[in-house]
Amino acid sequence: VDLRTVLLSLVLSSLGASLFLLPAAVRSYAPWRGLAMSRTSTLPQALKTYGKWGAMRRLLASITEQAEPWLIKVFVSTEAVALFVVARSLMAMVTGFIPTRTLGVLVPMRITDRAWSRRVYVRGVKYHVALTTLGTLAGAAVFPFAVHLFFPKYAVALPYFYALVGTAPVAAVFSLSSFFLHAMRRQRFFFFHRALKTAIALPSLLILLPLFGLWGLVVERWIQLLIMGVVLTLYLRRSAPELAPHFRDLTRFGKEDLEFAREAFRIGASAARPYYLATRRALGLSGRGAR
Repeated sequence: VDLRTVLLSLVLSSLGASLFLLPAAVRSYAPWRGLAMSRTSTLPQALKTYGKWGAMRRLLASITEQAEPWLIKVFVSTEAVALFVVARSLMAMVTGFIPTRTLGVLVPMRITDRAWSRRVYVRGVKYHVALTTLGTLAGAAVFPFAVHLFFPKYAVALPYFYALVGTAPVAAVFSLSSFFLHAMRRQRFFFFHRALKTAIALPSLLILLPLFGLWGLVVERWIQLLIMGVVLTLYLRRSAPELAPHFRDLTRFGKEDLEFAREAFRIGASAARPYYLATRRALGLSGRGAR
């Protein structure tokens, strides 16, 4: 597989996804067509309050993202940048299969309901860690096979992928905290959280890359994850102590968890059934499963 084919597949897949979502976007816009535009602008006020923290946080994030490949190129090699990109892309594919964005919409709607918030937080952490662990194991088994099959010259990036993929279940422990803190509009905290992340990342890379090469990036990722996760969790405990679960709540699976798993499987199976039947008809298959 050459680079031209890869780029063409990326462009076509993005175009296909956009065309698929276009009808839904048009339908969602329909209720707004008859509304008159407001004469006052809310953007300046939003930027003056908590919006400015988000803008500055994105600036810090872009600095780190731009600096990483450059530091790898300077202290390791140009080829190492490509290996880093491959390992990071495989990681993104593993974590991208885990559905968590819905919580980002639901949590702000009911954040004032403390009992609901605690129940969702405990179950969310528990299920997210379980799903991420399963996804990590599946990705570690499938993606290397795909790399060897389609991109054999990038197989040297797999050891770094294996070392990085272990961060996914650990990050899942902390990721739910960010949804609740965003719903509480703790934008100022997230700016300083990002500033601390940048302050850890850049000096760590300057020290670790010359010493350990690309493995220094792996060490930096683990250090950064553990420190930032602990800071995030401690701040959530201080901001909303009623949400903080006990360790036994996160490790105990009971009747309610089993019922949730059955319901999730039922919903997933019913949603997948039309696609399964359409595939069978397209392939000309018939039988009991197609009726």
